Amino acid sequence: MGGFDSYASVNNAMLTSYSKEGFLCEAKKLFHEMGLGGRDEVFWNLMIVVCGQHREGSEALALFYEMVRMGLEVDMFTMDSVLTAFTSLKDLAGGMQFHAKMIKSGFHRNTYVGCGLIDLYSKCVGTC
Repeated sequence: MGGFDSYASVNNAMLTSYSKEGFLCEAKKLFHEMGLGGRDEVFWNLMIVVCGQHREGSEALALFYEMVRMGLEVDMFTMDSVLTAFTSLKDLAGGMQFHAKMIKSGFHRNTYVGCGLIDLYSKCVGTC
């Protein structure tokens, strides 16, 4: 890519573009090629969103737990992305447990997270 791939913003834009076009394999390849040292929190959040939106909820959750294990900062966008993963899995019970953890951390009061919770509960009702 002419050396521009070393810029986080370029990689973030590429990942977003791959996702919008439905190129999940290319998005995953880009994510893995970056290596642990090249990924910032935004890149991790984007990949979690990409997996959740493409019905790869289990992979999105695995990425989230890896992100936490590595000590990366979790923010409202991360929490919303994880809720999308639970929604794609139709895992109301897991989503409810995650909701309880968010209440303890204070994230449940955020507008983005609130929208994710509404989405989770409205789409997963009756699946438990």
